Parts: sequence; structure tokens; C-alpha cells
Amino acid sequence: MTNRNAQDYAGLVAAAKNVLLGNRHAGQSKWENRSFDFACPSNVTYPFQWLWDSCFHAIALTHIDIGLAQQELLCLLQAAQPNGFIPHMILWEREKYLAQIATYNIAMLNDYLTAISQPPVLAQAVERVVTVTSLLPLILENLDQEIVRRLVNDHLHNPAEFWLPYPVPSVAASEPTFDPEAKTGLLWRGSTWVNMNWFLVGGLQQYGYYELAHELAVRT
Repeated sequence: MTNRNAQDYAGLVAAAKNVLLGNRHAGQSKWENRSFDFACPSNVTYPFQWLWDSCFHAIALTHIDIGLAQQELLCLLQAAQPNGFIPHMILWEREKYLAQIATYNIAMLNDYLTAISQPPVLAQAVERVVTVTSLLPLILENLDQEIVRRLVNDHLHNPAEFWLPYPVPSVAASEPTFDPEAKTGLLWRGSTWVNMNWFLVGGLQQYGYYELAHELAVRT
């Protein structure tokens, strides 16, 4: 890659970062007084949260700020229904954008949620947002053995991700935002939290990884 191309690419990345950060909406909705914090597709035309868009936003945000990537998905999942349905739009600031809503022709579940969904991208987004919370399914009972094997062998016990000299980091070492010395002043970027290790030790024991659980406890 030439220096000119590298400069062009850096400019594109900077512009994308500015859009993602500039399109963030945060506050408290009149929908059950819930708090929201997400990046919308367009501050003017599409000021709401879209299922598909937020998934892609979260993937992009892993290269900028893993905390914002997590927040994007956590905000989105507030709309999940008891039957697993996730609407394709969440109108967090509905009252502020009635003019835009009037131009939409979409079936509504209620005043704040649409009654349709979008193609499944959420799992892809969650897989990309690699933090220690990605390992917490290990504390669940009756988890599929293949999922357990992948979580333990491919991620937890992987020295390129979580199995560092002082495990388990809050963010995988492979993440661009990994910052174990907290030079950015942000804690959830690679520091180790004893309470998270406590959960994981129990999860490992539950699925028969007794030696690994012991080693994690000792190294903690």
C-alpha cells in the first residue's frame, strides 16, 4: 500500500468514526422511562434505532470503543420481547420526530416498537464484540457441549485472547481497544475483574474443566 493510499484510508476511517460518534443519541425515553444510548443511521432522516443498523454499528465500533459497541447492543436488546421477537425499529424519541414518523408506512407493535423484524445479524455482532461477558454463557446449565468447547478452547484458554499471564482480561487481547495499563483512563479495556473470574471458575467446574478452573483460581 502506498503512502497516498494509506492516507486516504486513514481519512476514511476518521470520517466513519466521526459519523458514528456524531450520530449518537442518548437520554431517557417516555417508553417506560427507559434510558437509551445508540448510534442512529441519520440524525435528520432516520433518527431512531434500527436492528440491522445497530448490529453493523456495533461491529464497526469494536475498532473504536468496545464499550460503545457493547452499549449499542445492550440498548437494542431492551426491545426484545418475551417470545424472542426483536423489532426492526425502536422509536426512542418518538415525540421529538413526529414529522419523520408521519412519512413511514410501517406496522407498529406499540407506539415505540415496530411489528416487523430484519434479517438476523445480531449473532454476528455479538461474536465480534469480544469481551469477558462473551464467556458468561458458561455459567448457564445444560449448555450445548460444542458451545462449551468453543468458549473454553477457542476463547477463554486462547493466549491470543483471554488466557494471559493474569487472566481473564475484560477485553480480549486481540481487540483493537485492548488497553491493560488503562492508558486511556478507561477500565473496561483489559483490566482483570476478580468477580468475573469467580463466575468463570464456577462455570468451568460445572462442565468438568476442573484443572483449568483450579489454575484460573490460583492465577487470580
